[in-house]
Amino acid sequence: MAEQTGSEQLSEPAKLPGTSFSAPAPTSALTDPASAITDNDKRDLVRRISESSHLRKAPRLTELLNFLTERSISDCTVGLHEHEIGVSLFGREADYDTSQDNIVRVQVSQLRKKLDNYFAQEGLGDSLVVEIPRGAYLPVFRRRSVDSVSITQPVFSASTAIDIRGGGYSRSLVVALSIAVLLFAAASLWLWLRPTVPANVRTTDDQPSALASLWSQLIRQDTLTDVVLADSTLTILQDYSGGALSLDDLINRRFNSVFPPTMSSGERDQLLSMVERRYTSFTDVEMMVRIMRLRQPHIPVLAVHLARDYQIKSLKANNVILLGSKRSNPWVELFESHKNFRFNYPDRESQPIVLNSLPLTGEPASFVPVRDGIGYSTVTFLPNLNRTGAVMILEGENSISTNAAGEFVTSEEHLAKFFAMIGYTPGKASPPWFEVLLRIEKLQDAPRSFKIVAHRLIE
Repeated sequence: MAEQTGSEQLSEPAKLPGTSFSAPAPTSALTDPASAITDNDKRDLVRRISESSHLRKAPRLTELLNFLTERSISDCTVGLHEHEIGVSLFGREADYDTSQDNIVRVQVSQLRKKLDNYFAQEGLGDSLVVEIPRGAYLPVFRRRSVDSVSITQPVFSASTAIDIRGGGYSRSLVVALSIAVLLFAAASLWLWLRPTVPANVRTTDDQPSALASLWSQLIRQDTLTDVVLADSTLTILQDYSGGALSLDDLINRRFNSVFPPTMSSGERDQLLSMVERRYTSFTDVEMMVRIMRLRQPHIPVLAVHLARDYQIKSLKANNVILLGSKRSNPWVELFESHKNFRFNYPDRESQPIVLNSLPLTGEPASFVPVRDGIGYSTVTFLPNLNRTGAVMILEGENSISTNAAGEFVTSEEHLAKFFAMIGYTPGKASPPWFEVLLRIEKLQDAPRSFKIVAHRLIE
């Protein structure tokens, strides 16, 4: 499973435990109309969608939906082309090149997503459904079958339906993502049902635990704590394109910035459609549950976000736990200047390496995996942007290494050894800011063992 990353399920901050996710009625449940659908029926449906929470604050998408609807009503027998929409609706010049300007494809793709979300939530009970088939621009209005309308009970699911009708992704990618979604849902449910008593974080009157000393700085009653999950789709995007997505690109949704000039328009469209999906790794879910178990009963529930939905203002005010590398969680980029150990990704064919900015005597300038089954991860504990709280970054070159970082910071044994190494006694003031580099030995899809190979204290 790709690192970081989560299904289309965490687009809104979730407060756990006790969260359930609703899945939309699958598109296969759509049937041909049993009775005629009038133009007024179509316009009434579009009006409800336009006034819903999904489109109310998206005037451009609302205008696009109304334009496409009226075009289909006026003449549904004539195909509608990308160029016509660009000129008629988006003010493009008559000679504009659609291969260089993809505004129509991007906007229609976003509209498809909004429609999916609407019919999965507010429009779950609507008998009439509108969809924009992939590879076309004219909307299709259909009536739902009785069975699909009756699905009203929320389902614990990690993803909305993946559309595999004509065009779209390769079959192998669809199958892989579908399996990942099912595993994510099953694993999440199993993790939440496991016992949650954090026995190793308890303290005694004589000796507070290492875990309690560290995590009391991150999970407090007087400060909000955010867990920011890695976004696996961003990793897939960069792996496939060979480019690097920056934090600025993420904030401004410039996903096409990673595309090489030689990439075909078809590949670009597929990737832009794919990147709209929200996926995270099982590793992130497992780490999130470990962290939740460290929370004391009097502490409010932690807020969980996917990386693409997070905001910088929260990094200034809250305690934050960032999971994943800067490729899957670009918010890590804001703290790179404070880190000595930084991951570097030369190209998609090469193994990631860890750069050692200021090597101490006997340390190499970089840490490179010398054979299969070896990897690295870093744990960084430092102030938030306004120095009013704490940030923890758990970063690895892939999900297995990131998992090892999660094990390290939730293990009393490993933390106690590290604190002894740096001369810190748990309970004696707050622990110092630090970063740790771990060398990971992997077995199959899990870390078999890990050890500290270097560390730094952060001023």
